[in-house]
Amino acid sequence: MSSVTDINLHLSYQNEEIVALTIPIDDIKRLSLHPLKWLRYVAFAVFGAPGRLALTSDANAPDVDYDVPLGEISGDYYYIPDRELHLVDYQALNGPITSSVSSDRPSKFHTQVKNRDASCVFTRNPGEDCDAAHILPRCKGNEYIQAVYNDRLPVYHILYPSIYPSPEPESYGMDDIDCIENGILLEPNLHGKLGRGKIALLKTPNFALKSEDVPRVERDTMPDSRITLQYMKRLSDDILSPVLQYDAKMSGSQFQQIMKDRFEEHYKSIPPRPWSPSGHSSDDEVSDGDPADPDYRPGQGAASGGKHRRRHHCHASKECFGNTRQSLAADRELQAQEAGRAKVDQWLHGQH
Repeated sequence: MSSVTDINLHLSYQNEEIVALTIPIDDIKRLSLHPLKWLRYVAFAVFGAPGRLALTSDANAPDVDYDVPLGEISGDYYYIPDRELHLVDYQALNGPITSSVSSDRPSKFHTQVKNRDASCVFTRNPGEDCDAAHILPRCKGNEYIQAVYNDRLPVYHILYPSIYPSPEPESYGMDDIDCIENGILLEPNLHGKLGRGKIALLKTPNFALKSEDVPRVERDTMPDSRITLQYMKRLSDDILSPVLQYDAKMSGSQFQQIMKDRFEEHYKSIPPRPWSPSGHSSDDEVSDGDPADPDYRPGQGAASGGKHRRRHHCHASKECFGNTRQSLAADRELQAQEAGRAKVDQWLHGQH
């Protein structure tokens, strides 16, 4: 029997060989029936490039036996990526954990996620007791989720062409941190654990793992596709009623309608720019704004106009009426955009 306690995953990065990950072997064994397959997928998730495991750093070294018995697992493996690395942002989860049900008026995000999932996707607790959790924290902002999606999409397009048939980010509409794809309905306990990085969601099958390679709590027929709750550390014996590592189940009845609405919202035709007799662009004209804009009020002209005038409206409101709730909300939105841009810059510069 092997006496190995940790597995070190080596990587050649910027002409230097480093130990990129060290993972206790007991953790890997409880999370996968084939630990080297699981390790290969984790390496892909962290490094942002598909690849393979080898016993040396030689680019021509053969693959390891991914079905090797547990007793023959080595303490050191090398990840040989197939293409350029796109490293994960290790600060991606940094930020406050907020509940989507903290007010009496549920947000559109919470309503859509609740309609899709109906209950906690892992514990099946009723939806009214759950949070619509953001997978990428909401505080990161729209630019951040766009940057993450743009960074990973070329790889996902190659690995999963049936799910991502187009390499163009515009084809999917992932430009809003509050998009339903970035949400999952969880009981508050699990929401907190997700935000602190204590649990992860594993989608199978993927290029390295089959669905049957991951331990399963449920006793019904193995599904073709799974999203499994995985604890990054073994649960302590003193934890009462721990949530088992269930598979996710979205049991809502309105999923198809939600996705239809998302499609129509993203791809609806854009009305032509109105003709301006002065020769100036229509942005210079006084208009009632866009009826789709939440601040739209018919007949109020530029004072409450479309999105292109919102910043001007915010400052005008302050000068005339003080800090109204609408102006404060607009300020917060601008601040969130600027903060999101700073986070994107920090992450992308850290990859070089």
